[in-house]
Amino acid sequence: MKKHAPFGTPQPCESPEHAGALKQAAENGPTPDEYADMSLFFSIFADGTRLLIISLLAGGELCVGHICAAVGISQSAVSHQLAVMRRMNIVKARREGRQVLYSLINLL
Repeated sequence: MKKHAPFGTPQPCESPEHAGALKQAAENGPTPDEYADMSLFFSIFADGTRLLIISLLAGGELCVGHICAAVGISQSAVSHQLAVMRRMNIVKARREGRQVLYSLINLL
């Protein structure tokens, strides 16, 4: 007797083309570790404050003080968000005298 899946559970079809496509995707796609890295990377864009900072930096490099004034949060909060984005290679920093200027890394 054929075992049935619980009601509402989709069953894979028996198409050889679909099985081949699935096998090819599994062999050529990212590894589980790469999926984890991509998930972490895209989580950067799930925070509204980081998105605002990214949009500000899209206009050019800025110091933390200008970012704080535009975003309306403390210097430590902005610095924390910039540190997260630096670790993920979204922004870079350069020192100019006593100020640190931040800009987006060109990923293209």
